[in-house]
Order: sequence, then structure tokens, then C-alpha cells
Amino acid sequence: MLFPFSICALVCAITVFGCNDIDTSACEQMFKQRPNFCSDQTIAKTACPAFCKLCPIECYHCNGTVLDTDHCKTVKTCPEGFVCMRKELKSIYDGHHEYELTCADKQECDHPLSAGVFGKRHVKPRDLTVTCCMEDRCNHLAPQTPKPISHCVKDLVLVVDDTSRIQPFENAVHSFLQNVVSSLPISTTDIHVALGMFSNDFLPIFDFNDHPSKADTLHAISTQVFRGDQRGDTKEALNYIINHALTPTSGDRPNAQNVVLLITSHDTGHDRELLWKENQVHMAADVILVQFGHADFKYLASGNNHNFHLSSGYQISQIAQNVTNLIMC
Repeated sequence: MLFPFSICALVCAITVFGCNDIDTSACEQMFKQRPNFCSDQTIAKTACPAFCKLCPIECYHCNGTVLDTDHCKTVKTCPEGFVCMRKELKSIYDGHHEYELTCADKQECDHPLSAGVFGKRHVKPRDLTVTCCMEDRCNHLAPQTPKPISHCVKDLVLVVDDTSRIQPFENAVHSFLQNVVSSLPISTTDIHVALGMFSNDFLPIFDFNDHPSKADTLHAISTQVFRGDQRGDTKEALNYIINHALTPTSGDRPNAQNVVLLITSHDTGHDRELLWKENQVHMAADVILVQFGHADFKYLASGNNHNFHLSSGYQISQIAQNVTNLIMC
């Protein structure tokens, strides 16, 4: 079998190339044809010593310890049979890290604590990690890849009963909404909020694209005054959600998960129109339902843990964290 270069050429090149491959690409070709060629000492030592990992290894080496491996830039050629070592110490007192970079005998990697103390200090009150490797300059810490920013992309629709049944609890409802919203990541890239009220009709207060910051959203909520209408119809809440809030005109984003938080004190009789509207809402959004008094609209909630039935509006502050947890990603 023919190889990319002859044995004679290999031997003649010893003094010229030292511990470098004559031609690394040729070594790679030889490896494809004969995977065990590095066991042939004549070829390995003379033609492909670096490829066959027969050259003395180069490691980062610094006298003493450093607080950051980037501070150690000195490189040392290690004795034959040695590897690169990195000792990492973490203080149990203040949590700081120290590093020692050097060449080490392979036996020291198997029994690191038998080789003496770290940086001439006692290691007992510290956590010590020893890492050994066999590639040139491998004892630096690898650069840390920044964690991707995770966004909570949701469109949150707040729908509030605006009748006289809710009006006595107006302050409690305001406080509840502000507590929930203040705990959410409201921004142009995360959660957007829309608010609507309903009684015997629905009234849009602001849409998703009206208040892109948390501060603006909280201010817009705080300035709303309940009308205190005598009549109420929860169907109008569904009309607001379907026909206004969750539409592109109101800023509903196609890539955002929709969440509806509905606060009501009214029940609505079951009929075909209501069932159709419920199905539309369920297909479009995750629904969290907060009910006061005798209202029984639980079939609209997306699950049992999404349904909060309170005997009084004053209890609403007690569920703010539970509701926030359901909205968060």
C-alpha cells in the first residue's frame, strides 16, 4: 500500500522538523488508510509526532495562584509524560475563586491532594477541584457562553365587572390588579396588557399597544373609575375579549400566548350563543376566572386551579400571588 510520503523521506526529515508533523494533512490521510499507524514508532516519531501526540505538551504555567485564568499567559513546555493541570479553589468563607495552572505528572492527577498544598496555603477549609487534560494549553477555563435571554411573551387581557356589585370593592380590585401587574415582566418584548370593563355593554379602556412599559400600565389601571351600572351581562365580557381585545387592531401579537383574567360578580344563563362564545375564548386564550358572591361561571376557567370563587371582594388580595404564578412563564 502506498502512503503519501516514503519512509526514507520521513527519516531524512528528523533533524529538520523536530517535534512537528512534516505534513499534518498527510498524517490525516495516513490515519484514514491505516488507523493504527501511530503505533509504528518509526512513522509516528519522525513524520507525525504532533498528530500522534508524541510531542511534549505545552501548558499554561504561572507561579502561585491567579484570580482569573486569563491573568495567566505564560506557556511552558512540559517534561515527557506530563499533562496540563488546573486546580480551582473556592473559598467557603467569601466564595472567591483562585486558580493554579501548571504541568503535572499523570499520577498527580489521580491523587491531587498527595502533591502538597494549593498555593502554599492549607486546603482544608476550601473546596478544591483538579482538572487534567492532554491537549496543548487546555488548562485555561473555557470562555463562558452567555445564557440566552428568555422572554415571557404573553398578551394579558384584564376584564373587570363594572357594575354596582363590584363597586364596593373598587379599591381592593385596583390594589389586586396593580399587585399582579407589578410582579410581571411588562415590556415591549415580554408581556403586553390590555384592560376592558363590562356591565350591560363592554368598554375598552386601553389596548396592548397603548402602554408598553410597566409604569405606564400601572398608572393607567390606577386612574380608572368604576361606573357602578345596575345591570350586568358576562356575555359582554366575552364580546370584549373576542371582538376587540384579541384582534390585530388592538395589538394582539400572533406569536404571543393569550391570557385572560376575568373578574366578575355575574352569572349568565346557558344558551347556544354563550356556548359558542365560550368556545371561541377557550380556543384563543388561557382563562383565569375570579368570581364574587353568587356568581357561578366556573365553566369558563381553563381548569380548577384557574377558578377562584370568593365570598367577598375583600378576599381578592389573598389570591394575587396565585394569579401571578398562573400568568408567568
